[in-house]
Amino acid sequence: LDDAVFAIGQPLSQINALTIGNITGLNVAPPETNDDDSTIQFDVITHSAYINEGSSGGMLLNTKLQVCGINYAGTTGSRNFTAYSIPVSAIREFVDNIINI
Repeated sequence: LDDAVFAIGQPLSQINALTIGNITGLNVAPPETNDDDSTIQFDVITHSAYINEGSSGGMLLNTKLQVCGINYAGTTGSRNFTAYSIPVSAIREFVDNIINI
């Protein structure tokens, strides 16, 4: 692992903010949330590129500038920040299922 990634988003009303980090895990269970409506049922990419409020839904890019995920969430109040992104493969599968309905 340890591949560099770039998280792009619009945290706290900034325009196109970019943070840099490394992939720390693949196929990891998503973080527990208190959201009863959460329907995330697939594994996620964990990384250290900082994600603030408002960055969820932004792109996670690899060093070839290919979209490898969509930013989902980040831990708060921790010295070792961990961010979570939905892998492109899961997004493709979801879209394919919607199209075939």
